[in-house]
Amino acid sequence: MSSSGTRKSFGFGRAWASNTCFSGSKRSTERDCKRATLGSNFEALEFARSLGIYVLINLIADPEWDRERFRIVREWGLELPEVVNISINTPYPGTESWISEGGRVVSRDYRLYDIQHAVLPTKLPLAEFTRNW
Repeated sequence: MSSSGTRKSFGFGRAWASNTCFSGSKRSTERDCKRATLGSNFEALEFARSLGIYVLINLIADPEWDRERFRIVREWGLELPEVVNISINTPYPGTESWISEGGRVVSRDYRLYDIQHAVLPTKLPLAEFTRNW
């Protein structure tokens, strides 16, 4: 996992932070030019907790996830006190992931480019992949 950014927002008298993590392999992390490591994401999470900041964790699933990866992430997310959201890695035109993955997209219907639809080939059959997240 690697962080793509942390944003602080405030509401209802509590401090919230959002940390988006790419949950792909080391290869996909390097391919998509993400710089933070899994360890630095956990360090940031612990630091936010120490300050009393509630964290919303946004995981970005890699299309290569299989049943086992979904199971592990689901169990991990259920153990956390934070809210965990999972969306799908979507290569948008003009981004690093489009440069590296754009030739593999299975649809040019840009209505599907919403982080909720897989537009890259998935390891699992598409219906099963979608059911798992």
